[in-house]
Amino acid sequence: MKNQFKTSVSLIALLTLTVACGGSGSGGGSSDKKTSNDQQREEEETEVAESGDYLAFLRPINTRVYGFINSGKAEVKADQNLSVNLVMDDVPGVTHIQSIHIGKRCPHKEDDTNNDGYIDIKEAMTVAGKVLIPLDDNLETQTLGRSQYPTGKSYTFQRRANMKRVMNDLTLPDEDVNDNVIKLTDTEEFSFEGRVIIIQGAYQTALLPSTVATIGTLTSAMSIPIACGRMMKRITAPVP
Repeated sequence: MKNQFKTSVSLIALLTLTVACGGSGSGGGSSDKKTSNDQQREEEETEVAESGDYLAFLRPINTRVYGFINSGKAEVKADQNLSVNLVMDDVPGVTHIQSIHIGKRCPHKEDDTNNDGYIDIKEAMTVAGKVLIPLDDNLETQTLGRSQYPTGKSYTFQRRANMKRVMNDLTLPDEDVNDNVIKLTDTEEFSFEGRVIIIQGAYQTALLPSTVATIGTLTSAMSIPIACGRMMKRITAPVP
């Protein structure tokens, strides 16, 4: 009888230990799940760019700079990655600063507010807004790769970046609100649709009047806009 009692006590203790371990394991699983959900929620909060395929035809601006009718096309794809494929027909030997701007209109001749016959970069940004994404060697930050831009003639620019890193950088605090680059001010969903791309740069020997304004340390020839295009979202027809 005594041995039977000891056996019963041992079984109860074993069952109690098993249930306790099972509860702990279940709790551990719940904790892991919570961590996973939190991570997913954080990722969703940073993924604020609307996915899509966008196309911009780059039309000439300031053709009188060197009499060349430049043109091009930019294809932008946004999903988990940001992909940019830009082709530009231009004169050789000129480095072209190129950027996606926050605004949604390209400058026109009526935006030449000082009536000197040229649309300088300051006049252009009055309607196109500040630079959001420099199309340089590194799309994931606004600062790195800034000195590495393509050079004509008939150049092709192809870059790809992780969209989460791009958006993380764009939503950082703006350390210099007085420069020509801007950050996103909130976490609302951002779309590339309607944003404009401006291509800059002419020969250093271009005879530009002193009224052609520039920014920073750039010469007026380096900063003058030569082409602009507005991105429109491509509509994919449903598969029948």
